[in-house]
Amino acid sequence: MLPTKGVRSGFRPVHLPDRISAYDVVMVIDGGKLLFDCKDTRRCCPLFVGSDWGRRGEREGRRPIHAVTQQAEALIYAEFGKHTLQDLAMHAHQRRVRLLHADSYCLQDCVESPCLLELRIQGRVVNAMNDDVKELLDLLTGETLPEDQLGAMAAQVLKTYENANEEQDWLAGIRCEGGVPMLRLMYGIFYALMRDDRIATFGRWQDVHQQLCARFERLFPPVPAWVSYQHEYLSWAETECHRRGYELLEYPECLTADLHVMVVRQAHTPRLIELGRRFGIGFRPAFDSLLVQIRRGR
Repeated sequence: MLPTKGVRSGFRPVHLPDRISAYDVVMVIDGGKLLFDCKDTRRCCPLFVGSDWGRRGEREGRRPIHAVTQQAEALIYAEFGKHTLQDLAMHAHQRRVRLLHADSYCLQDCVESPCLLELRIQGRVVNAMNDDVKELLDLLTGETLPEDQLGAMAAQVLKTYENANEEQDWLAGIRCEGGVPMLRLMYGIFYALMRDDRIATFGRWQDVHQQLCARFERLFPPVPAWVSYQHEYLSWAETECHRRGYELLEYPECLTADLHVMVVRQAHTPRLIELGRRFGIGFRPAFDSLLVQIRRGR
């Protein structure tokens, strides 16, 4: 279940164990265990393992994949098919080690206590997330923060993610694909940027213009006389930012209808969008987002 060079070219499991325990999955996250053997097919499966498991599986009486029901196979692809190894670690934690359930694909009792197992997964999740959170914050701040300050900001965000408290109980009523833990992470990143004055609430476009002038050290041009509305300003500001190699990126906030924007380097936008998806944050160019809101009558 380790990514290799052939991951995206089309592979699928050949030998599937009759049983996989939650402990097995943790061992995969640790990098100390292999679950499936694979062959090249037209069906893509980004998670697979090395070559010896097939022979070992045959010796142990493991069934080949064609003997496993289609229902179980569909469940495997639904759960694991499009995930990276890090996504699997986060997935395992969010589901509290409640993995696949199907008649032909059973889960045996975990050999470790649930509490110990959860702590091990939590450690893997935080370690895996730390570098991505640091990269996300580094790109959102234009690679301007020193390493110690960036590390402290990332540590504070992860602390918000790990440590629930009574003040965060209200998050349970908010719909989010990743659940409350991902909401805590989202708001940890959001408020870290707010404290560092890296994000502007688009209540008035004049506030965004102030931020742009500060970012470009007063070299940003004055607002044209024809600009009167938000969409006019964003259209003009987007063009001016692009000329300087920057982008106005929206940070979506699911509690209010406010538009939050920040200035990022245009070259970083694709990577920011990719990292945002991993953490449930739907970054997109602010002008595009405002047009969507206008069409919806917001």
